Amino acid sequence: MITNPTNELSDRTQRPAGGPVLPMSARVVLVGLDTVRAALGVDAENVLAKVESGELQFVFNLGTGNHRRQLRFYLPELTAPAAADLTLAKVIQNTLGTAAGVHRGELERRFCVSHVLIGRLIRHRHLALSAPGVVSRASLEKFLTARWVGSKGATP
Repeated sequence: MITNPTNELSDRTQRPAGGPVLPMSARVVLVGLDTVRAALGVDAENVLAKVESGELQFVFNLGTGNHRRQLRFYLPELTAPAAADLTLAKVIQNTLGTAAGVHRGELERRFCVSHVLIGRLIRHRHLALSAPGVVSRASLEKFLTARWVGSKGATP
């Protein structure tokens, strides 16, 4: 669990010292850099340093390869002490659930991305539809495994 002396993070709730509670939807699994910055109270360079050092392990680049990264961070790694025992396979299972496919709108919510990005990933064949508007689980598993920024030298 990533800790910050000025913030208490527990059970997906950010509780700044003396401040209001900011609950996160249970549907949100991957969050963007700005959310991580706000949760940890650090700048982007510090967050990226935590990725490089392996302190944050479950990070995925969802970009379409146009040299612009779309990093998403596994929210429970930020908020749950048990996250230290996670593997990539468990993170993917927790991220996707058990269904054979995930509706595009649900992916937008879980991954905190736009419908435009989901459309690009489908058009560029990074993701595949199993039914109209439903992205296949197999393509999502393959995509997340390939896009895992992860800890250097770690195995999935």
